[in-house]
Amino acid sequence: MKIIYFKEIDSTMNAAKKFLHKGYPEWTVVVAKTQTRGRGQFGRKWISPKGGLYFSVILKPKFATNDVSKLTLIGTMSIAKVLNNLFGLPAKVKWPNDILIKNRKISGVLIESEIKSNKLIWAVIGAGINVNTDMEGLKDSKIICTSIKNELKITVDENILLKEVLSEMKKCYLLINKKLPT
Repeated sequence: MKIIYFKEIDSTMNAAKKFLHKGYPEWTVVVAKTQTRGRGQFGRKWISPKGGLYFSVILKPKFATNDVSKLTLIGTMSIAKVLNNLFGLPAKVKWPNDILIKNRKISGVLIESEIKSNKLIWAVIGAGINVNTDMEGLKDSKIICTSIKNELKITVDENILLKEVLSEMKKCYLLINKKLPT
């Protein structure tokens, strides 16, 4: 995987799509400490304060266009599994793209893709996870949120979390995409 880090960016999704169009390969990952124009489903604003983990992954799936929703499952289930396994948090997926802890949003996943002649050309999985985010940074959110730090009262290494989530995503993706690791 090629991982590209930014301290601040408008949107990791926007950057990933620019890198994709410049020829960057599948599994290029764009990560940012903060986003100024993060977005969620239906173009909703995603609050992206310091302390969160915001990233987007370039993919070139081989499955049918009507199966693109599998990518949402890969993203949400991978994040929920890692939160459960690493931290013992009771993470649950709220279909289609939210991850909740005790009915409070801790993460969200967004998929954007391009389809030409009924063929899936590329897709990008974007995710935001409230990791070490102070609750004050989430006060402008229109929904009730939480963070790992808020739940466990500890500071978490965001790089370890990213590594674990990407590893789980890749494992699920390869199974669903029926593609051997490269």
